[in-house]
Amino acid sequence: MKKINKKNRFILIQLPICIFLILLIFEILAYLLSDFRAIRHGLDRKVSYIENDNNNSFNDILLFGDSVTKDIVDEYNIYREKYGIVNMTTNRASGFIGAFLLYKKYTKKNKPPKYVVVSSTPHFITFFPEHKTKELYLTSVFNSKDEINFISKYYDKKEYSFFQNLKYKIKSIDLSILNIENNIIYPLLNILALVDTSDSLSIGKKIITEVKSTNRNSIINYNKVISNNNTKYSPIIISSFNEKLIEDFFRKLKDDEVKLFISWAPIKENYFRYLSSNNQLNMLENILKKKAMEINLDISFHNFSYPKPFPNQAFRDEDHLKLGYWRNYYAFLLRNYIENKVF
Repeated sequence: MKKINKKNRFILIQLPICIFLILLIFEILAYLLSDFRAIRHGLDRKVSYIENDNNNSFNDILLFGDSVTKDIVDEYNIYREKYGIVNMTTNRASGFIGAFLLYKKYTKKNKPPKYVVVSSTPHFITFFPEHKTKELYLTSVFNSKDEINFISKYYDKKEYSFFQNLKYKIKSIDLSILNIENNIIYPLLNILALVDTSDSLSIGKKIITEVKSTNRNSIINYNKVISNNNTKYSPIIISSFNEKLIEDFFRKLKDDEVKLFISWAPIKENYFRYLSSNNQLNMLENILKKKAMEINLDISFHNFSYPKPFPNQAFRDEDHLKLGYWRNYYAFLLRNYIENKVF
């Protein structure tokens, strides 16, 4: 009987045992950390807080929106003592489907609100995350079996290449070593209390400076510059999956007896003119109104860019307002809108 030489012993016995032990160690670590969510961005923080909050509280308003509104609500105190408001603003990357999932998760642990306010740019309503964005902001955040099945309803069953199929088959094995960041590193940061989620649903503390119309005009005139706009804006497109999502979200709000307020966040004057010239914003509103009417959902619309659009120079990039006056101005408008229109 031949003896196994050292090389074969290493390959056939020692190496498999080492691999098995390494995999086992990672699985044990992942299991011990499984109650702690990977927290990589603001949406993770909100979901983590909701999952660990057992107060079953009631708040009048849930405020949703993309990063244009999140910038303002995280910084400024738009709160009035006569109502409770929950900061559900995230960013466009999770889209309206992310807002729906966040609403469902919140209302499982808390009583439904009286009002839902969505203050966002139009593309927040129509954006569907794909590929890595979808994984980072949807399927790895809302990752229960029910939530994954829910998400899949709104996506095409696409055919993938051999290598894509192989990638997904490998991922389906779900070994912790294949996703060390989400299964071990981020949960470890969470358990070590290096990430604070206690204020994730809170609004900011900065006091809003009162604004008069004359202030706004003087700021516009003072900052007025010649703007050459070569930006090619994307048209607003409503897919059949998007319509189904809107219908399902609206139906859920109707079942919960919630009134819905949609306000369009400030956008660049050039973009506002583009949407107005081809009637795209009216088209989107008409679709939303039609869906609400079919379900008999109480819905209301507002546009912060009408009748006076925000000038191009009020923005630090294509979407977000500059620090200082313009953020304060939007906070001022948003607070007054909620106080005067919602109530």
